[in-house]
Amino acid sequence: MHGEELVIFGVPLAVFLASLFTCFSFGKQRYKKGLVTIGLLLLGFTVAMLFGIGASSGWDGLIYLFALIGIGAPAGVGALLGGLVGWFKKEKTVDA
Repeated sequence: MHGEELVIFGVPLAVFLASLFTCFSFGKQRYKKGLVTIGLLLLGFTVAMLFGIGASSGWDGLIYLFALIGIGAPAGVGALLGGLVGWFKKEKTVDA
């Protein structure tokens, strides 16, 4: 695997796995503040990239588009999946 392939496949995979396991942990603990914070960070990143696309001219907007595709989308999907699976997988305790 060359350096370019590592960046193309490795960075989105690392971002996906980091957000997946973080949100899974927050969801399993029912930590709403953590899930909301990650959601707001993802929203802020997406809005910043969209403003960057709008403000750029010519081919300069591709950098922002690639950041959205390579970082924003995997982070959002990982956060959504991890949060939902963690939320519904919470261990239920039974009083004896």
